[in-house]
Formats: sequence, structure tokens, C-alpha cells
Amino acid sequence: MLHTTKLPSASVQSAADDLSASATFMAARATVERQWPTMLYVVLLVFALAAIYFFTAQPKYTATAELYVDTHKIQLLQQQQTLGIDAPVDSSLIDSQVEILKSENIAQAVIKDLHLLDDPEFTGPAGGLVGAVAAFVERLMPGADSPRSQYALTRQAVTRFAKALTIKRLGLSYVMEIDF
Repeated sequence: MLHTTKLPSASVQSAADDLSASATFMAARATVERQWPTMLYVVLLVFALAAIYFFTAQPKYTATAELYVDTHKIQLLQQQQTLGIDAPVDSSLIDSQVEILKSENIAQAVIKDLHLLDDPEFTGPAGGLVGAVAAFVERLMPGADSPRSQYALTRQAVTRFAKALTIKRLGLSYVMEIDF
């Protein structure tokens, strides 16, 4: 016994798609009507968290500079000029200059010259909500009222300064990019 099935025509299939789209829309609408208090709560919670972040986040200021290493003065010091032809500067010399700029001695000199020990960004509690909570908890600890030593303040300032400082050589050029 052979059973044959006719395929539905295109008009019947189109009506089924329309019914399916309508049913989908109605189901979505019913879900929104049932869950609107939860959706409103989530939206208000997100806005509240955004407002808390907005009012507690510490502003960040950035600066970028490019420093060119003058190779002629280096060559005169190293006496590498021969017959009036500039000898190329050793790549490790430029990399050494980058590391010198990253050194702790340079950081301490900048901190001293710019009086960054008086700046709470460098010696105060960490910024943001987490930093404020940590500072509050630290104040509750015994002995928190005693002032910190100059050495401790300097170490904290150097650490934060080094963390914010980025110095890199641009390719194999004589240019260094300094970001803070």
C-alpha cells in the first residue's frame, strides 16, 4: 500500500509563517507584561551602580610624549665618527636609555621635584569604591592614627608612579614614547 503525501502549497506555508510570527510576538508581549517589575528593577539597579561608579571613580589624567635621542652627541662622546661618516648608534645604547628613564632614581627625582608626596593620588588610599572601603577598614585597625614614615610614603609614591609610567622604544628608531 503506497501512501502519497502532497506538499502544502506556497500560500498555505506563508499563512503558517504569519501565524508563527504573530504567535511569537504575542508570547514576547505576554512575557514583558508578566516580568515588567523584574525588568524595571534590573534597569534601576544598573543605573544605580553606574551612578555609584560615576561619583566614586577617581579621574585619570594621561600624558604622552615622544623623546628623540640625539645620536650626534652620543657619537661624539664615544668618538665613533670616522672619516666624516656617521657610524650607527648601537641599539643596546638606546635600550639602555629607555631603562634609565624607567629607573627608580628618575622616579624619585620626579616625585621630589613635583612634590608628589603631597598628592593623595600617589600617597593616599587607592581610588574608587574599593580604595575607599579599604581606607575605612584600615582606619579601624589599631595604630592607624600614627603617621606613616617618609620612607613608606616615598615607596608608595614610587610604586604608583612606576605602575602608571610606560616607556617604549618605537621600532628600531631613536624615538621613545613616554606615557603616563
